[in-house]
Amino acid sequence: MSYKPERSRAELLNEFNALPDDARITEIMVAAVIGCSLSKLQRDRVYGGGIPFIKEGGKLVTDKAGQAKHYGGRVFYLKRDVLVYLEPRNRTVTSTSAISAAA
Repeated sequence: MSYKPERSRAELLNEFNALPDDARITEIMVAAVIGCSLSKLQRDRVYGGGIPFIKEGGKLVTDKAGQAKHYGGRVFYLKRDVLVYLEPRNRTVTSTSAISAAA
């Protein structure tokens, strides 16, 4: 039995920076890049307002009321979508009044 240790945030960031813009990345890498927890990403997927994602595989189930739900599968994000999500958070300001004026 081989044990594979978790990669550090620095290793994940270096790997992210080396990827092409159209690369598919896992939620673990996205969480490391944007500095949040996996549960925050999962909440954003349920309630909306987060980074666009791709769901692959899984099973589509229809209940008695006719509501279709997707269970299981793998979730991926595109690097370019993560970069777009980070863009407004990387602005330079010279004073706090510049932040209030932008809001």
